[in-house]
Amino acid sequence: MKHFIRGLSLGLMLAICAGFVAAPKAANAQATKAVGSNTGYPLPRYVSIRNAPAHLRLGPSKAHKIDWTLMHAGMPVQIIDEEGLWRQVKLYDGLRGWMHKSLLVGARSLLVVSDGRATIHSKADGDSRIVAYAERGVILRTPECTPRWCRVRKGEIKGWISRRQVWGVDANETFK
Repeated sequence: MKHFIRGLSLGLMLAICAGFVAAPKAANAQATKAVGSNTGYPLPRYVSIRNAPAHLRLGPSKAHKIDWTLMHAGMPVQIIDEEGLWRQVKLYDGLRGWMHKSLLVGARSLLVVSDGRATIHSKADGDSRIVAYAERGVILRTPECTPRWCRVRKGEIKGWISRRQVWGVDANETFK
C-alpha cells in the first residue's frame, strides 16, 4: 500500500516564501571556518531543530531581535558559524540567523524540496518498489546517506529517497 505524506502547513509555507522574498538576509562577514571555534566540529554541518517554537535571531544573544520563529521540530538547518553558545544557521531557502545551541540537536533530518511528489523506495534503487510519496516541505529523519540515496523514516514509513529530492546533506557527504 502506498502512502502520501503531506507537507508543511499553508501558513508556514507562505511564511517561508515571504522570508525568501522579503526577509533581510544577515551577511556572514566572516569567511567560513573549517571547524567551529567552540565545538571543534566541522563547518558547515547539518543538524535539526530540537523543539518548536525555535527563535531565529539577528545576532548571537538574547539581546538581538527575533527575526523568525520556526514552528517545526526536526527541520534541518545548516550551522555555518559559532559564537559562544550561539550557532549561525542557514535554512534551505538561504535565510540566515542565530539560534542558541540548546534549540539544536545533532540528529539528522532532510527536507523534501523537489517539485511535485518525491518518491520513497523500498531500496536504494530507482527501480525498486515505491513505498510512499512525499510532498515538498515534508521533514524526514535520516540515519544514513550514500552517494546517491538517503535512508529515511517518517512515522511507520521507511525507505530510501534520492538525494536530488531533499535538502540537508552536502553533495559529497556520506554517513551511517
